Formats: sequence, structure tokens, C-alpha cells
Amino acid sequence: MSAPPILDEQQDAKPVMGLKARDYLRAIAPCIVLFWLAMALIGPWIAPYDSSAIQNADIFEGMSWKFLLGTDYFGRDLLSRILAGARYTVGIALIATLLSAGTCVLSAADSSTAKTINLPEQALNFNMGTIVGSFATVAKLLDEAATVPGTKGLMLTFDDFVEGIETFGKHIQPLMASRASRLKSAA
Repeated sequence: MSAPPILDEQQDAKPVMGLKARDYLRAIAPCIVLFWLAMALIGPWIAPYDSSAIQNADIFEGMSWKFLLGTDYFGRDLLSRILAGARYTVGIALIATLLSAGTCVLSAADSSTAKTINLPEQALNFNMGTIVGSFATVAKLLDEAATVPGTKGLMLTFDDFVEGIETFGKHIQPLMASRASRLKSAA
């Protein structure tokens, strides 16, 4: 296995307004969602023109003070059309999200992951742990993880997938007591 990744200079940059460089996306994404939600709610009142009405005889007019984003192939104001479209897009996205989440939870079997993943007694961990050490140490730690009651499997990730799988198969898996019976049956 390899050592933990070293952060590059951009990720390791000094915090700006309490945020590290890698956290900008987490800060910006909710702002974008809130912006479009606001546009969907107030768009009809701030749109300069009717979104379906032809406003200008000149098609594909460029940006100007009259048409801030220009016009389309029928001469309709693009800003008004974007604001009108935001209502439908945000509404459909909200409905699709609620339906998919509700359908998943309601249709899942009682013993399925979808049903049990959010239960308080569930010991599921979606965090990405890192195992570092010699081949023997990594094999021992994986064997220890296999003894945890209810463990059905582990997801392994590698910096270089092909090289990591080959290293795991050649050097670590043969040292694992929990895999010994499977390795004998495969041989």
C-alpha cells in the first residue's frame, strides 16, 4: 500500500475567510442552488419582458442595455427566457429528487441497505479510512476489519487502480487469514 497522499500547494493554501482552497466548492455550491431558487421564485417579477413574446425584429441581437443577454432566433429576450425556464427547471429538479428519494425508501426491502442505512443502530461508515504499513501490517488490519460483526465487505481504492490491485493480489491477500480458504479454492 502507499503512503497517504501529500496535499498539493493549492489544497494546502492558507485559509481565505476561514475556508481552505479545497472547501470553496462546498461553499459555492449552496450559493448557486440558492441563487437559482431565488430566480425561480422572483424571476417572473424581475424579467424585463414576456418570455414568449417577440421583442425585436432583429434575431440573434447581441447583448445591449435593452437586451442584457441578447435575443434568440425569434427575437425573444434571452434573460426573460432564462428566468422563466428557471421556474420549470428548479421545480422539476425538486419533484424528481423527492420522488426518487421517496421511491427508494418506500420500495426497499426491510433488510436492504436503502432501508437500514439511516437507522441509528446502523454501524455503516462512509468515511474513507487509510491503511498504511507493510504488506503484513495491511493484511493484519484488513483481517481485523473482517472480524467486525456485520461486515460484508470493504471497498478498496488505490492511487493507480491496476498497479494497486496487482500489489494487493500478489503481496497482501496471500497474507490475510480471512482470505486463506478462498485462495486455496481458487488455486
